[in-house]
Amino acid sequence: MNSINKDVSIERYYGFDAARAFFLLLGVAYHLSLPLLSDYSWLIHLSDEDGLYSIFALFIRDFRMFGFFIIAGFFFNMLLDKDRPLAVVIKDRVQRVVIPLFFIGLTLNVWVAVFYETDLFSNELNVSFFTNGIWVGHLWFISNLLFYYVIFYLYLFRHKKMRLESNLPVLIFVYFLLVPISSLGLQFLVKITNLNGVFVLFSPIHLAKFFPYFFFGMVFWVNRGVLLRVLNRRNSLYLLLAYFLVKSIVWLVLTDKYQLVVVNAFAAQFITASFIGFFNAYFTKENKMVSGLVDASYTIYLLHHPMVIVFVAFASLYSISANLYFSISLILICTITYLSHSLVVKKNRILEYLFNGKSLR
Repeated sequence: MNSINKDVSIERYYGFDAARAFFLLLGVAYHLSLPLLSDYSWLIHLSDEDGLYSIFALFIRDFRMFGFFIIAGFFFNMLLDKDRPLAVVIKDRVQRVVIPLFFIGLTLNVWVAVFYETDLFSNELNVSFFTNGIWVGHLWFISNLLFYYVIFYLYLFRHKKMRLESNLPVLIFVYFLLVPISSLGLQFLVKITNLNGVFVLFSPIHLAKFFPYFFFGMVFWVNRGVLLRVLNRRNSLYLLLAYFLVKSIVWLVLTDKYQLVVVNAFAAQFITASFIGFFNAYFTKENKMVSGLVDASYTIYLLHHPMVIVFVAFASLYSISANLYFSISLILICTITYLSHSLVVKKNRILEYLFNGKSLR
């Protein structure tokens, strides 16, 4: 490990903690916007649709989960780099994702299904609900993490270590070209092999789409001394401008849907790096308010989806306007779930275990 990385390794990565929480919390706003999109098939549609929410949802979709998986890979490799047995690290990571996945998936997500599917427990639907992964719902990203943890555990158990060190030009080439190309290529393989859909826990298309990003996050950790220096405020702004430039070309020039998919994939690299750089540059010290949101973000995300269903149903029943529905729902859901974490989950070891996978010891 070089001297630069040694200096960085003693720091707490407050910016990355904040970014991970931000990406999770954006999921609340994203899911609240889906019922307002005329071109998106969601559980419930509101009659009051607004084009601004389509732009908002597409913008979030361009970077949220890509950034989340990069940071997840970063922290995963950070844990592997510590002087702890591989099996202990993997057990800790798996526990943090498996317990909340099954607890929320088999309780709240079942309730959501019952809420709008009265015949959920008929013989036919009972089987498909579980075998087709419907019970996983908004927790699909946890299934992805579980899969990646197991894959890398099996690899590292045999090979012990991966050599991921590189220089800045190569890392830039990998991030802006190889990562999106690999993601598109893996998704294409899934589609031509007819592996679309979800199988009990895992969605092959999601696994394929985000695997290169998780792996790049692991590469990021090894080369953090180089990459963190360039993810500064100025470069984050340049990346943001580059994103809007590419998107302008997409909107004004391209019409073929396949060209749009490819160019959008490359555009996403700019905005994703911009947000990660922003948090790296501005969140350099501990802040109690931010730390509270970081701590509660996992619980907020786990709990928000059933509440979204309730608020959407209420807005649909009483013909509430899009703006009023969105703003009131966002405020109430974030407040209720945050207080639930702070006042209930965090103060009960069993609930912390069920919601956050933290050890009962």
